[in-house]
Amino acid sequence: MDLVEKITDRLRAFTLLPDYSSEEPDLLNHVVGELRDLLGEQYQIISESWDEEESVKTLGCSFWPDILVRQNGEDLLVLELKLVKKADKPRSPSKAYAETMGQCAIYSTKYPAVIGLVVNYGLHNPEHIVFDTEIHKLLEGHQIRLVIRQ
Repeated sequence: MDLVEKITDRLRAFTLLPDYSSEEPDLLNHVVGELRDLLGEQYQIISESWDEEESVKTLGCSFWPDILVRQNGEDLLVLELKLVKKADKPRSPSKAYAETMGQCAIYSTKYPAVIGLVVNYGLHNPEHIVFDTEIHKLLEGHQIRLVIRQ
């Protein structure tokens, strides 16, 4: 099993907390802990970095991935995380999904593999899945995996 599959499988299966108070640092730290547990000491996991070298400069902006996985100085993959928090009135996750896919597309211009993780404690309509397969195929064609947890 390759590294992307290994990480994607863990992201699909790890136990989520009942709620996260914030995307950063709460969800981020949880995911970093899961990656360290899964990958061990042979990989470097970089998060909360503002190093210019790790950013993707495009469209007049700089974009930084939430997590970078590196081994022996080689960038292997990056992760983008989004959280749709619980609320008194549940919110649509559409903005988080769109932002995640857009940022993942940007990161795919520089990094060999990208994984987007959205933890959705908001709305989910199981009838609105008509184009799910097409979206995943489109993303995978650009070395992007999308993991949505509810």
